[in-house]
Parts: sequence; structure tokens; C-alpha cells
Amino acid sequence: MSQATTDQQLTEKGFASYLPIIIACCTMCGVPSAILISSASVFYEPIANEFNVEIASISVWMSFMLISCAIFSPLMGSLIARYDIRPLLLAGATLEATIFALFSISQGPWMFWVGGFLAGLSNIVLLGMATATLVNRWFKTHVGVIIGFCTAFTGLGGVLFLPLAQKIIATHGWRTAYLVFAIITFVVTIPVILICVRSNPSERGLLPYGTAEAARNSSDGNVAEPTSVRPSVGMRSSVFWIVIVFGFFVNLVCQIPGYFPRYVSWINEQADSGLATKAFIAGATLAAVAQAGNAIGKIGLGFFSDLSVSRAIAVLSGAGALGIIFVWQFPSTILLPIGSLIFGFFIAGVLVLCPMVARRIFGAGKNYPVFYARISVAVTLGGAAGNVVWPYVAEHWGGFGTVFAIALGAIVVVVVTGFMAYAQRDRLPRE
Repeated sequence: MSQATTDQQLTEKGFASYLPIIIACCTMCGVPSAILISSASVFYEPIANEFNVEIASISVWMSFMLISCAIFSPLMGSLIARYDIRPLLLAGATLEATIFALFSISQGPWMFWVGGFLAGLSNIVLLGMATATLVNRWFKTHVGVIIGFCTAFTGLGGVLFLPLAQKIIATHGWRTAYLVFAIITFVVTIPVILICVRSNPSERGLLPYGTAEAARNSSDGNVAEPTSVRPSVGMRSSVFWIVIVFGFFVNLVCQIPGYFPRYVSWINEQADSGLATKAFIAGATLAAVAQAGNAIGKIGLGFFSDLSVSRAIAVLSGAGALGIIFVWQFPSTILLPIGSLIFGFFIAGVLVLCPMVARRIFGAGKNYPVFYARISVAVTLGGAAGNVVWPYVAEHWGGFGTVFAIALGAIVVVVVTGFMAYAQRDRLPRE
């Protein structure tokens, strides 16, 4: 369908008319999702001390959340494809605020496990599906950069809420901190969703931003409606399973920076034994540098995704491999934090490149949320596997040297599957 034959009342306006969607996506990433994920670690120790249990008994709620994300992702993808997204987002934000309130009154680790499982349902909507789906519907150009910019707020929100949590915990306790976060989530997120979010630009009388530019760049001056592969066809194809493997290994490798503090301790233990030189910086600082690279990388990777998904795959893989080599081989030099910063670009692949690969292979049409939801299952399971595999290998299979060697092999799998999938990008029929 051409632009001329589209409903005559729909027009493309200036960028300011599309800012509400960007504000909403940044808010969902930067408030509930940042509080849930980026601020979690500061709560583990005080909670474990109060209940007199190991930290792992508390932190395991994150694993329950990842498993829950994998379970609910296909369902939420189907619902978002069929129904108005705004009620789903309102339900997700309300549930996430309720989970923080539940955490604040918890009487034992089991309540965190229950809350973590429920958080998978809310988080897959607010973080996993909302930004990719809304940006895909509201924008025809610069989709990768906008997704990267919005998802960068998961890290930027952590910069705000992590020290706030530490201050509240130190003065009033962890229960008060979670209660405050419940209030913030509800008071900030709900109004933003109500005011800013609409499922499609047509609900505001708009064409997607970039429609005119897309028309100028097309050969006949017309803008075709976005198409997508039929799910019954796409999910039986070999390329679908190649993308599944791609997403799994991307997030598997992305879990490594979470163990950078332990890696630095491992290096320093060897230094104390005279086997190595002490690490250049502290472990917590090394992990923070990786998150800074993650925030920068989301925008940069989004830029490359808009130019070419294949270039973005190359940048992702190159950054991951170079970062690991620097961190692994030069721990006592300035290349250690530089490597961590570079590796942060790889972490951005989960929320930026994976949805862009799904968009390029299976189309940006009505079935996009269905495909992305299925692929998100593999991505989530890769993260859950990484949180088991990497600490086990570090402790039992020769230390972090083995971890980094296996990670480099996993990046090779990412490269191979990424380019294999891209090579088949236009082979499936679309509707």
C-alpha cells in the first residue's frame, strides 16, 4: 500500500509529536526495570543477614525471574500482537510495584522466590517487549538508535537508584528502600503510560516517523505497509532456529561481566601467591566500567543496526572478542578497564541487536512481536545458563582462563549463526 492510499487523515508530523513514545520507553526501562535489575545486588547482603541465610538463597530470585521470562514470553508476544498494548503495560507496571511492596514485607527467602517468578511476567512486558514493539510500530527510520537510546536507561537508572538504595538501606533499612521503590514505580510509571503510550501512531492521527524519508528512498516514491513472515511458516524454518541459537549465545556471553569482581579477586589471590601481578583496578569498578560500555554500546550498536544488521553483528562480535582478550591477557595494565569498556558493547546486543535481527529476518509487520517473543525465550535461557555455567567453570574447570577461552568460542558461534541468519533474510515469504 502506498502512502497516498493510506488513510488521508494520517499525517507525519515533526519529531516532537513522537517524543511521548520515547519518553514512555525510557521511563519503563529507567524506573521499574532499572530498579528491579540494576539495583538488586545492593539488597542481597542486608536481606541475607536479617534472615541468617547465605546470599545465594536471596539472589536466586533473579534466576526464578529469568525462568519466568522464558515461560511467559511467547504468551505476552501473542497478546501484544493481538490487543492494545497499553493495558498490558499498566498491568505490568502495577505488578512490578506490587512485587517491590511484597519484597518489603517478606518474612523469608521464599517470598523473594515467589516475587522473582512474578517479576518475570512484568519484566518481559516492560523491558523485554515494550520498547522493541513500540519503536518498531512508531518509527520507520533510526529504529536501532532509538531502541538503543531507550534501553540505555536501564543502566542510567541504575546509576540513580543504586546509590539511593544504599542511602535508604543505611538509614532506614532494606524494607523501607523497597517500599519507597514500590511507590516510585507506581507514581512515575503509571501516569507516563497513561499519557504517552498508544499502541499505534494511527491512534493519534499519525503516520510512523520517517514515512516521508522512506518514500524518498524507495524506487517508486511509495511506502509499503510493513510485512512479516507468517508464524506457522517462519517457526518451522531453519533460519528461525539459527536465530534462536544466536540469541542464546549472545546472552550466555553477556553474563560474564557479572563475575568481574570475582575475577579480580582471583587475579589478586594469584598475585598474593607470587603467580601474577595485582589487578589494575578493583572488581566493582571493573564491572561498573562494563556497564558504562553497555550504555554507550546500546546507542552505538543501534546506529550500526540502522546502517546494516550485518555490520552490527561484526561490531558486536569484534567488541566482545577484543574486550575479553584485553581483560584476560592484560589484567595488571590499563587495558583491563579498556577491555571491560569495549566488552560493554557486546552486552548491548541483548536489548538492541537481537530485536533488530528478528526485525530484519522476519519483518516489521504485525507478526513481529510473536517472533521476537519466541526468540526472547532463547535469549533469557542463555542468561540463566550463563549464571550457572560461568561460576561453575571458574571454580571447577581451571579458573577464569577457561571461562574466557570458552567465551571466545561462544562468540565464534555468535558470528557464524548471525551471518548464517542474515544470509537467509529475504528467503521467507511475507504477508
